[in-house]
Amino acid sequence: MSKYSEYKKHLSKIADIGHATALLSWDNEVYMPKEGAAFRSQQIATLSGISHELFTSSSFGESLKSLREDKALF
Repeated sequence: MSKYSEYKKHLSKIADIGHATALLSWDNEVYMPKEGAAFRSQQIATLSGISHELFTSSSFGESLKSLREDKALF
C-alpha cells in the first residue's frame, strides 16, 4: 500500500469516527430520552478521544512528514 493510500485510509477512519459522533450528538438532541444523556455523553467523549489520538499520533505525524517530502506528489 502506498504512503498516500495509507494516509487516505487513516483520514477515512478519523472521518468515520467524526460522522458517528455527529450522529450520536444529533440523536442526543432529537430523540434520546433525558435519562440517557450521561451514557450518550460518555460515548461521544470516548469517540472524540479516539479521533484525537488518531489525529495526533506520532505515526500519523511521520506519515505527513513523509508525504510532504515525497516529490512524486508535486
